[in-house]
Amino acid sequence: MNESKCIDNKYGVYLVINTIFHVTILFLILGLFFRFYVSTVVKTTLENEIEKLIDDNISNNLDNSGLSEEQRELLFSSVDRLHKYYDRVDKRVQDYNDWLFRDIFTITGILFCLSLMVTVVSYLLCNKINVGHILLENGLIFLGVGIVEFLFFTLVARKYVPAPPSLMLSSILESLDKSLGPDK
Repeated sequence: MNESKCIDNKYGVYLVINTIFHVTILFLILGLFFRFYVSTVVKTTLENEIEKLIDDNISNNLDNSGLSEEQRELLFSSVDRLHKYYDRVDKRVQDYNDWLFRDIFTITGILFCLSLMVTVVSYLLCNKINVGHILLENGLIFLGVGIVEFLFFTLVARKYVPAPPSLMLSSILESLDKSLGPDK
């Protein structure tokens, strides 16, 4: 290409390409990490914690409740109906999560196309940027950061409980007491 038609701003172009690649790789890695690891771990952990608390507390309370066998059967049939109702996947939650995961990958695709477009434009403007070096640099950075984030999440954040699941159990038991109490 004729050098007189070239625009010389190699550092600015390098910075733009590096930034776009950085954001694209970050978004891709965080999206994949969230979609395939964090969402599954959070759901499983919450379900297990709530199930354990409910099983422990309701069993203990029912054993000491003094309910007749007929009352217990009636209560268990009601609980069985609740189980069947709440075991279904909530369509709104499923639709929202599907939308969220689809958007994560759509945005990643858009960022990838933008990266590709900026790289091609830089070559057309005669800025011979070493894209391989930028990708290697970003890959190594994200490998190190990814390892640290994964270890932090699995060793620290996963053990954090923002609100005890026993709070939900307490609410359920209070509601049961009000509904089944002596006043009803």
